[in-house]
Amino acid sequence: MVKLYVDKRHFIIMLCFSLIASSLTGIMALPSAASGSFVKQRVYNGSFTDIAESDWFYRDVKAAYEWGIIDGRSSDRFDPDGMLTIAEVIKVAASIHKYYHTGSGAFTPVGEWYTVYADYALGNNIIDIEYDDYNKPAKRHQAAVILSRALPPEALQTINTVTGIPDIEAGAAYRDEVYLLYGAGILVGSDDRGSFMPETNIRRSEISALINRLCDPEKRISVPGNNITYNYYDYMMSRNKQLAFEYGDMYFAKPSNILNGKLAKASMALCTAALGDTATGSNRNIIQAYEDMGYTVLTQQNYDTEQTDDNSDFAAYTIASKRTTINNKNYTIYGIALRGSLELAEWYSNFDIGESGDGPHAGFTNAADGIYSALTSRITGAKDDTIIWITGHSRGASISNIIGARLNQNAEYAQRKNIFTYTFGCPAVTKTPYAYDNIFNFNNPGDIIAYIPFTLWGYGINGIEIRLPTDDDTLSKVKSNFSGIKGGMIYLGRFETDGFADLVTAWCPTKESFYTSEKGGISPYNLFVSIISLGNGDSNVIETAAILYRHKYSREGMRVALYLAENLIPIYHSHIYDTYLAWLEAVY
Repeated sequence: MVKLYVDKRHFIIMLCFSLIASSLTGIMALPSAASGSFVKQRVYNGSFTDIAESDWFYRDVKAAYEWGIIDGRSSDRFDPDGMLTIAEVIKVAASIHKYYHTGSGAFTPVGEWYTVYADYALGNNIIDIEYDDYNKPAKRHQAAVILSRALPPEALQTINTVTGIPDIEAGAAYRDEVYLLYGAGILVGSDDRGSFMPETNIRRSEISALINRLCDPEKRISVPGNNITYNYYDYMMSRNKQLAFEYGDMYFAKPSNILNGKLAKASMALCTAALGDTATGSNRNIIQAYEDMGYTVLTQQNYDTEQTDDNSDFAAYTIASKRTTINNKNYTIYGIALRGSLELAEWYSNFDIGESGDGPHAGFTNAADGIYSALTSRITGAKDDTIIWITGHSRGASISNIIGARLNQNAEYAQRKNIFTYTFGCPAVTKTPYAYDNIFNFNNPGDIIAYIPFTLWGYGINGIEIRLPTDDDTLSKVKSNFSGIKGGMIYLGRFETDGFADLVTAWCPTKESFYTSEKGGISPYNLFVSIISLGNGDSNVIETAAILYRHKYSREGMRVALYLAENLIPIYHSHIYDTYLAWLEAVY
């Protein structure tokens, strides 16, 4: 269920659903305006003696009056607590509809005062039945159905994600109309649970805000996304931690080539929740995060698959899906979160770029092949009805990057505007990257694991690289955020890689030399795997000393080995999940 956060003094108005009842003498004729637009036709001069500026509804009554849609019961009395009849609801909807389509909301009464409005409403699909008693007080659910048809679908764009309204049953006849108005920001509920109260009547004071939101999209209420709390296991601190992020399906309302900072933060949070293994139970964390967002987990693979040095070209991942409505169109969102490097064997795959040729990174590509098949085999809907959301950090980032590019390239499973790929700390994957503008790769400029050594040999990433800013103000926020996430730990990470890049270039200037063993029987490839994996606790001081000793015959190799060993903590601080979480929070 979605929770709607609004200013308490506006709860009633935002949440309540009401209709206007102008005086039975009729709504004022509106001035001519361009079709599809509304103009204010008069100024409220404070003539209603039964409302005061201190009333919660004052500004809304004033604005609705100035639109020309609602009058007082008399020249000096508004009757804010007066109930609306079905006829008055129809009258409001008909006036707004005609004004929108013709530029004028004027009617000429014939017979019963409401007959002309009822006839117009029947003829324009605002209502589809004739009511037995038009003068009967209208229920909120009746008003929802009528007013949801006052404007065309394109004028009621979805701005809020509504996953549940507590007092609207799934089979309610008026469910779709109520959800439409909630999604469009016309209604937001009558309490902090988002209740609609369908069987209650409505007041003239309450309808004023509704009129404003129907006539002026800028008045519509955009509520925060759902606040999702998630757990993850911090391997550097050896304990579980809990963080939170905001999520809403409306993050996918705009085309995927428009960067969404909130979606970036939600993506990074999923990457963090995806970290872990069955020993800690943290593979459950990503399942819980998806479920709390309203998704159903379809499959989760490779969290407990045994890996070896020769069999590690795969990655742990979770695929989930969700049915939703965005801008009045039904979609299925497929989300896939890939785990970053955890096991020692994965580092062999991470550095296995391929010993010869100019092909794509072998380890990442082999892993992407299997995961791509697993994802696409579960996409069952039409291409136009599908949204795909891919995210990963580190190893998971590179594999996500390849999958995102492949989905764009074949254009079989979703339109490009609905393929969202967000990666973090993404190493290079190919010498022939695709410049897709809907793949966003966030990298710390000092993240050695993301840049060295592959970029030295001409490899790059698909899509757009976003080097996180390193100005003084941003870095101050990053360090503060990092300390908050890590329980007071000081950030020791890097912000540039030039010095280390020079050392690696002097030692292994080509990809082929990366795999060449030296006198000590160890290659640069083996060095990187051995030293970098120390950060996961897979080695110890004695093993580190042994690695360094084996490079005693290579001055360049010893320099690289010493740099890696001496700077292991800064290297990891520059790359770990917490850093990217802290940076995104500082920027977005």
